[in-house]
Amino acid sequence: MPRSLRLLCCLLLPLNLTLSASELPDFRPAVTEALKRGEKRIVIPPGVYRLAPEGGGKVVWNLSGVKDTEIVAEGVTLLSTKLTRAVAIHGCSQVILRGLTVDYEPLPFTQGVVIAAAEDKSWIEVKLHAGYPLKPYSRIDVIDAATRYRKKGMPFLWGTKAEMRGEDVVRVGREGIGAAAQPGDLASLNTGPAPDGIPHAVSIENCDAVTLDRVVVHSAPGMGILENDGEGLGRYLNCKVVPGPRPTGATEERLLSSSWDAMQVKTVRVGPLVKGCEIREAGDDSWSVQSSDYLVLKREGKTVILASRDEFTPGVQKGDRIQQRLGSPAAKIVSRRDLSRQEAGLSDEVMGKLKDAPAWSEWRVSPRCIEVLLDAELVLQPGDSVFSPDRMGNGFEFWTTRSTAPAGC
Repeated sequence: MPRSLRLLCCLLLPLNLTLSASELPDFRPAVTEALKRGEKRIVIPPGVYRLAPEGGGKVVWNLSGVKDTEIVAEGVTLLSTKLTRAVAIHGCSQVILRGLTVDYEPLPFTQGVVIAAAEDKSWIEVKLHAGYPLKPYSRIDVIDAATRYRKKGMPFLWGTKAEMRGEDVVRVGREGIGAAAQPGDLASLNTGPAPDGIPHAVSIENCDAVTLDRVVVHSAPGMGILENDGEGLGRYLNCKVVPGPRPTGATEERLLSSSWDAMQVKTVRVGPLVKGCEIREAGDDSWSVQSSDYLVLKREGKTVILASRDEFTPGVQKGDRIQQRLGSPAAKIVSRRDLSRQEAGLSDEVMGKLKDAPAWSEWRVSPRCIEVLLDAELVLQPGDSVFSPDRMGNGFEFWTTRSTAPAGC
């Protein structure tokens, strides 16, 4: 996937309500009160807000169940002081969020220069740049020092392990890593959320027609922007997932923006309009639209027990169709409910396969089951996979001009 994408530009809409800076040492209470009053246009005063989740929560700023509302955050930077989700937009409809910038302090990544490699190529050592976290993050991306793009031919180095070797040196080990990285190369090393946090900078979950206008993500403990489930029909207008400014004490520019994908849309009915956006230096895919599949655990007539391969996706809903493959028979979900594996009455054989399934294997699925009643009987048995053709993000528009990444990146 290219390391840099630039897309065409789009529209602006009018504004109408302002809250004064003196009311907002922390903008969240004032926004909550404005929503309770039924305000349909709320302006957050510009400034840098260093915030963490309240009351032991996992999200810094929650917008839940908001409808037909515009929130203007021009010149506002939400600087999360914990590696967890910064903004969660959940169950919202016709919401516009304008101008917000999201960043993290501490950063969810560190970076430096490769200074040594083992003769057997089993490890490399990275001297960390001044001003970046002194942490042995292990998800490494090796970067050409001349071009500052991912090194040509660079594989995805899954399964690496890291440890500190002195105050500012990280040793990263994996068989063959020295074949991909040599002294003089640059490297970024990133992480996901904190152990008690959840991933991604901005999430849009189970929503309908949410617009992000000029929203900027400078770093993320996971993906930059993730939209999943719901009707979709989102709009990302003039948004950016790009590296932020140098941290305090640093002389080197950032090598990374999001730790994982920059923008991902998953299991929505209708994909978004993406226009005027810029993506640079993401830790994984720049942009993707995805479906999801479900493992069949049990079937009795028209009743089927499923489990998602993504434990964070709520799953197919009433009215969705399921089928095994394109062109195969499909049936519509008449009703659904969530239940545990114990409540689902699974066979001992199936329970054993689930219990012993290694990571990334066929039977490694969400611990939550989904019971669906179909309008027609499908010939399914435990171990089969199904998907929903109604949850593929069809209808998205992605406006692009050209890639600025060099060939091979």
